Amino acid sequence: MGLVHFAHVGTGLTQAMVRHSAPHEWAVTVEDRLARRWRALFLDARAAKAMPPWPPSFDNQPMQERWKPSVTVAAIIARQHRGLSQYLLVEEMTPEGLRLNNPAGHLDPGESPIEACAREALEETAHLFVPTALVGVYLSRFERERAGQAREDITYLRFAFCGELGELQPGLNLDEGIVRTVWMSPEEILASAHLHRSPLLVRCMQDHLAGRRYPLELLSTDLSVYKSVDQSLNRA
Repeated sequence: MGLVHFAHVGTGLTQAMVRHSAPHEWAVTVEDRLARRWRALFLDARAAKAMPPWPPSFDNQPMQERWKPSVTVAAIIARQHRGLSQYLLVEEMTPEGLRLNNPAGHLDPGESPIEACAREALEETAHLFVPTALVGVYLSRFERERAGQAREDITYLRFAFCGELGELQPGLNLDEGIVRTVWMSPEEILASAHLHRSPLLVRCMQDHLAGRRYPLELLSTDLSVYKSVDQSLNRA
C-alpha cells in the first residue's frame, strides 16, 4: 500500500516503511502495524478501517532480494547560438520508436559518476566532454508492458552534469541505437515532450536554466571502486 493510500488518514506511511516493519519490528498482522506500530487505529479508527485492503504480500515475509535503483549519468550540454540557448540531445531507437534524450547511460563497474558521464557523452555524441558541475540527482521510475514477459519496472537514479563540450572526434561511430545528435532550443524540447525517453530530460534542462550548479567535490569515489579493474588488468 503506497503513500497515496495512507495520506488520507494522515499517517504519512510509505510502502518502504510498511515493508520494513515486518522483518525489523516484528509487526506480523495488519492490526499490529496499524495499532502498535503507528497508532493509526487509536488516532482515527474509522479512517484506518476505511483503508484499502492490505496486499497479502505485505504480511511478515522475508525479503528475497534487496531492491536497488539503476544508476545512470547524463550530460546536460548547452550553448548559445545566435543569442538563443540550445541543448545537445541524441535521437535513439527504442522499443517505443525514435526518442529524444540527453547523452546518458549507465554507470559501469570501476568508474566514478563523473568519469561515466564523460564516457557516455563521447560514446553518444562523438565529442569530448568535461563535466564541470553537478546539476542535480534525480529519481524516476519507468514501466513498460512486454508481450509474453514480466512487466518491466525500473527505477533510475540519475546524476546529471553540465560541462564543457570538446572537439568532435573524427572516425568515432555513435553508440549502438543512436541515430544522430541534434541541437534544440528549450521551446523545441518542451514541444516534443511526446518523444522524450525520460521525463528527466525536461527537469534537468529546467534546473540548468535556473542556474543550479553544485561542485563536483560533493561526489567522492573511493579507491576500492577501481580495485577490481586494476586486478583484471594485472591478470591480463
